[in-house]
Amino acid sequence: MEVEVPGRKRKGRVLLSTSEKERRLKAVRMRVDRSRVILGEEYERWKALKQKLGVRSDASVAKVLLDR
Repeated sequence: MEVEVPGRKRKGRVLLSTSEKERRLKAVRMRVDRSRVILGEEYERWKALKQKLGVRSDASVAKVLLDR
């Protein structure tokens, strides 16, 4: 929900209520969390494989593994 300040034209950012900010932040977190994988103790192996493959991103490692 946008909050308008009387007598001011809109410039730049839109002022949002606290509840709207929280709602939007929660939606962003949910989108990020959907793509997360918890490696736990296998993190060192993941880093080693990433280096061995010579790729820079974790997404690239995942793509190589999925395409096998």
